[in-house]
Amino acid sequence: MDTASFEFLLKLVTPHIERKDTKMRKAISSGERLALTLRYLASGETQSSLAYQFRIAQNTISAILKAVCNALVTVLKDHLQTPATEAEWKSVSDEFHNLWQFPMCIGAL
Repeated sequence: MDTASFEFLLKLVTPHIERKDTKMRKAISSGERLALTLRYLASGETQSSLAYQFRIAQNTISAILKAVCNALVTVLKDHLQTPATEAEWKSVSDEFHNLWQFPMCIGAL
């Protein structure tokens, strides 16, 4: 992902994931929260591995992933369109099969 795309996503999700500093600790920044989540989604790394890399407790990683994924769904729902009818779903499946020779599938990660 390029910097411009990251900044665009960050601008959209920051109001939903931003936390305030407290007297006890400094909040994890919105940018770090988004970077952590995108790394998890893109790489499939374990939460334990991310905890080690980002120096954040695993239970905090889990909470961050849930919050940021929910925020991404909230802010991007208008940018995504799913097929509305069975015929449209079938068309997507056929197109995927023609491209990748993988029957009865509508996509892959």
